[in-house]
Amino acid sequence: LLVPNTLDLGCPDPATGQAPDLQQVIPLGVIREAARIGHWIAENAKTTRAFLKRVDQVAPLSQPLQALSIEELPRPAKGPRDAKSEASGQAAALAKLLAPARAGHDVGLISEAGLPGVADPGAAVVQAAHQAGIPVVPLSGPSSLVLALAGSGLQHRVADGGGAERGRAHALKLALEAADGGAPGGQDDNGVVHVRLLMWWEAELTARPCGCRRRCGSPRR
Repeated sequence: LLVPNTLDLGCPDPATGQAPDLQQVIPLGVIREAARIGHWIAENAKTTRAFLKRVDQVAPLSQPLQALSIEELPRPAKGPRDAKSEASGQAAALAKLLAPARAGHDVGLISEAGLPGVADPGAAVVQAAHQAGIPVVPLSGPSSLVLALAGSGLQHRVADGGGAERGRAHALKLALEAADGGAPGGQDDNGVVHVRLLMWWEAELTARPCGCRRRCGSPRR
C-alpha cells in the first residue's frame, strides 16, 4: 500500500503550536488503512513513528507502536562503487523488505512527504513489487508534484492549442515556487526533481504538434 504522508514535515502550526489536523490533508479512509498496517517500509523510521502517532490520534493503531515493524530503505553506499555488486545488493535488500508481503501481510510504503514512489526512492520498492507479482495499491493523498503541475498552468497550454505560450515563463516560475516551498503546506525533499519533471513535460508538449499524448504528427487543432 502506497500511503501518502503530509507535506508539513510534522512542523507545528504557528497559530496553535501543534501539528495540523491530519484529517485536513489525508482522507479518513486512508488514515484508517494506515492504522491497521503492521509492516512498514520508510525512508526514516523515526519520522514514520511520528506520523503514526498522528494517525493513532484519529484512528487507533491495530497494535502498539513499539510492536510495528518499520524497515528503512537502503541508502546508497558512499565512495567508489561497483555497479554490478551494488545492483545485486539492492536487489537483496528490496527482497528482504518485501518478505512480509510475500508472506501475505499488507505492507505500507511511506515517503517523508507526499505520495511515495513519485520522484521518490520508494519507486524502487514499487518496481520490485511489480516484478515479484505483488499487488501495488496507491492510496489518495497530497503530492507536491501534482500541486506544482496544477499551479503551473501547463494544462491550460494544452487546452488552448498553444495560446498560452505567453504564460510559459510564469508557469515555470509557479512551479519553481511550489517546489521551493512556495506552495501551501510546504514541500517535500524532491523539489528540484519535480521542477525538472515539469520542464520535461513542457518540452514534451512543445514537441507534439497536436498537444495529444503521442507524437501523431497531426496539425494542432
